[in-house]
Amino acid sequence: MDQQPPGADEREEDRAEDPQTDDAETEDGVLGEISPEEPEERPPAEEAPRPRRRQRSRMIGCLLALLGALAGGGVAWWVSYDGGGNQDASSSQETVHSEEAASARLVFAPTPARPDETPEIISAETSVIYCFYELGGVPADAPLSAEWSHDGEFLGELPLSDHRPADDVEHARGHFTVHPPADRNVSDGDEDDVPSFPPGIYEVQLTSPDYPDITAAGSFVALPRAARVLQGGGDVDGPPLIRSLQTATGVTEDGQPVDRMSAFPPDTDRITAVFSYSGVPAGSVLTVRWYADDREITDARSDIPVNAAEGWAEAWLETDPDQTLPPGEYRVSVHLGDDDEPLGSTGFLVQAAD
Repeated sequence: MDQQPPGADEREEDRAEDPQTDDAETEDGVLGEISPEEPEERPPAEEAPRPRRRQRSRMIGCLLALLGALAGGGVAWWVSYDGGGNQDASSSQETVHSEEAASARLVFAPTPARPDETPEIISAETSVIYCFYELGGVPADAPLSAEWSHDGEFLGELPLSDHRPADDVEHARGHFTVHPPADRNVSDGDEDDVPSFPPGIYEVQLTSPDYPDITAAGSFVALPRAARVLQGGGDVDGPPLIRSLQTATGVTEDGQPVDRMSAFPPDTDRITAVFSYSGVPAGSVLTVRWYADDREITDARSDIPVNAAEGWAEAWLETDPDQTLPPGEYRVSVHLGDDDEPLGSTGFLVQAAD
C-alpha cells in the first residue's frame, strides 16, 4: 500500500478550507499556492447589453398589447383599483353581487308551466305570455319593478300582472303575466278579436328598487303562427339573397323540406314554404307573400324578423279546419320588408279532384 508523506492529511484539510489553495501539482511534486498578487480571472466575454431605451420600448410595447387585450374584455378590471394601485374595499362586495346576479334569470312561456328555457319562438297570436323570474340575493318580500322594449324601442314600465311569488324559497322567485302593449296590439278592434303581440323581439328587465345592482334580463321572439325563422350567424357578406325556396308538406327541425313537391293533391290543407337566406342585415324583416291566380292572399302575409345575416325560415299557407285549399295555380315570394321586388319566388299547383 502506498504511504502518504507526513502532513498530507493536514494539507488536504487546508485545501478544503482555503479556496485559494491550488490543487494542481508542480513538476517537482510540491503543492503550490496562487500568488495573491495575480490578477483576478476575467469572466468570459459577453455580448454588450442592448441600450436601455430599446428595453424600455419593448416593455412599453408589451404593456400596450396587454392593455389592448384588457380593453377588449372590458374596463371593469380598472374599477377595482384606486389611483394608488390599492384594491378597492368594495371589490369583495362586487364579487358577492356578481355571484347573486349569476342566479338572476327570466324565462318566458305561452303557458303557466315553467319551462327550462324560453321557447325559440312564441306565437304572436297569444294574448298573454308568462314570465318566470328568479333573483338570487333579493329577499322574497322585496318590491319588484320591470321595464321592456320591442325591437329596440323602449316601451316603458311593464306591469307585473297576476304576480304570483313562490312560497317555498327565501329569495325572489315566481311569475307574472305579460300582455300585448295596448298601443301596439294587432287587434282590429272587433269585439271578437283577441289582442295579440306585434311580431318582433321583446326584451324585459326585472329588478328591485331596494337591490338595484341585481337585475334579471331576458327576451322572447313573437312571430305569427304562419312563420318561423332559425338564425344562423356571421356578418353581412354580399347582397341579400334567398336560396333554395321550396314548397313542401312540412319541414324538419334543421330546415329540410318534407315531401317537397310543386303539385299538391286536392285534399291539401296546408303548404309550407322553406328557404334559406344570406346577406340580410340584422334587424331587417323578411316578408312572405302568397298568391292565388296572381292575386295576393293578404291574410296569409307573414313578417319574419331577422337577427343574423344568414339562416333559414319557413312560412305556410293553410285553410280553416275541415277545409282544403281550392284548386288552381299559386305562387309564394319572399321580400325584404316592404320591397315589391321579391328576393325569391316559386310557383306551385293544387290539383283539382277527379
